[in-house]
Amino acid sequence: MKLLGLIGGMSWENTIEYYRIINQEVKSKLGGWNSAKMLFYYSVNFEEILGLEEQGNWEKLAKIFINISKKLESDGCKAIVLCSNTIYIIADEIQKAISIP
Repeated sequence: MKLLGLIGGMSWENTIEYYRIINQEVKSKLGGWNSAKMLFYYSVNFEEILGLEEQGNWEKLAKIFINISKKLESDGCKAIVLCSNTIYIIADEIQKAISIP
């Protein structure tokens, strides 16, 4: 099983759902007590992220999430999940900056 990196905190309630769904799928496919290998490198302060979103400061958001994603990649993650719908606006920029999906 490959190590999956999660970036959460947008909001913590969403992060819990991503964690739950990923592990339910792993258990469904592998059975028993199997669960996903995951690394929660960073849980952002959603208040700060929301402020940048409301300002339309996607450039700064991209820098923040690229930095976090590079750290997850260097820690051995083979893929990264952004535990948010809105932040996917900058997913292409993040993807270009790292070599893992």
